[in-house]
Parts: sequence; C-alpha cells; structure tokens
Amino acid sequence: MDYADEIPIRLKKMRRDQAYSDIKGEGIFIRDQLIRFSPKVVLERLELYLPEGFIEMPEEFAAMKYPSVNRPQMILTSLDGSTNFAFNLLTEGDVPYERIGGLAGQMKGLLRRSDPSYVFEREEMGRLSNGSPIYMFDHRSFGVDEKLYNMVCFTAFPCGVVHGVFNCLERDMEQWRGAAWQAFLTMCEAEKTIG
Repeated sequence: MDYADEIPIRLKKMRRDQAYSDIKGEGIFIRDQLIRFSPKVVLERLELYLPEGFIEMPEEFAAMKYPSVNRPQMILTSLDGSTNFAFNLLTEGDVPYERIGGLAGQMKGLLRRSDPSYVFEREEMGRLSNGSPIYMFDHRSFGVDEKLYNMVCFTAFPCGVVHGVFNCLERDMEQWRGAAWQAFLTMCEAEKTIG
C-alpha cells in the first residue's frame, strides 16, 4: 500500500474515533475493537461505567500481578490481562472532601520516592455527579517485559475514601487514557438493594 492510500484510512479512523468517544454512548474503539461500557457495582458500595467484557481477576493471577499483601481489594481485567481497573475502599466513615487532594499528593510522592524511574505526566481534578471532587494523576512505569501506563484517582463518599487505579500497556495508553478518566468520573454510590 502506498502513502496516498494510508491517508483516507487514517481519516476514516479519526472520524470513527470521534463518533465513538463516549463510554455512556455506543462505546469507544481500542485497537480497532469496539469496547462497550455499562454500569457495574464494585466493592458492594460503588457503581461506575466499566468495560462490559472485563472480569474479576482470579486470585492466583492477582497474586502474581500485584504481589504485595496490600493489593487492591477488587481488580477487574480484560480477558488477556493487559488492561485493569482496580479499587480500594481505604477508610470507613466520612472524610472531608478537602483532604482528598492531599491524599492524592501523598500517594504521588510515595510512588516518586519508591521508584524514581516513574514518569509522571498529568494531574487533573474533576467533579462527580454528587459534587464530590475526584483527583487523578497518571504515570508510566516498567512492567515485567513492557512499559505500563497507570492512572491513579482518589475521591470520597460517606462510606470512605476510594482509591482507583487503571493500567494498560503503554502502547495502548492514547486510546485508553480518555476512556479511563471518563469511567472514574461516572463513580457514584450504588443503589441499596432491597430484600
């Protein structure tokens, strides 16, 4: 294929990606595959839009991928294990919203001290539908055999502080970055089940 043939193909992909850019809509394209998102309850208390094909990571894989005893309480993964959303509920009880930004800063400092090779790129603050602030930062790190992209976020609900993590292969980060942040921004308290 010559260069002139590549331009229309790239333009078609750009138009497609613009049309499929909302996780609450039809979904998004990652590696030319349409990924649909739907609401999912995590940690029995929170709900957010997550990729439909993701499953809870089996314990034996979680122990290998996150060898610390302090691994996330819930890890949802793609079937190939290359992309993950993970969650922790850090404290019980009401936490003042103004402390959330400080927690995010402390975590970033801890990560920076623990591994100076991490490349930090972006920090952002958003608001959830209930008005709660959510703080995010992202960084690149080294996996066993490939570089990884990581997004870390903190927010608070009456049930406690939520620490969310997203990671994927660095080569997929441009396609996943916006979708992961959109997903974290949909976080809300889960409806209480009756019965």
